[in-house]
Amino acid sequence: MNKKTIEQLELMLRREVMRLEKSFTEDLVRNSSTMRVLSERVRAMEEKDVVKSISHILAKCDFCHNNTDRYKCLKNMPCSTCIYNFLNKRLTDIYKEKKGSGNT
Repeated sequence: MNKKTIEQLELMLRREVMRLEKSFTEDLVRNSSTMRVLSERVRAMEEKDVVKSISHILAKCDFCHNNTDRYKCLKNMPCSTCIYNFLNKRLTDIYKEKKGSGNT
């Protein structure tokens, strides 16, 4: 190998290394952006109270776990709050039942 060939090989290697570094940097930026978006979505989901969302939907559909007409209800609270309390109590009871049956 002569000096010119070695210089050409070195130049080719430097270009390939630069291309790989650029590609790596672009992938890193893309992955960072993706991770940021996913993190934001997870944070948004964690902030939502699923039971509260369900209770609002059920209230809009005139659901009542007491089978009472909303205008004849004697509870002094919005329907969604009443449903929310009911669902939370029921979920707690289910959790306790599962925990109790898992220990026997």
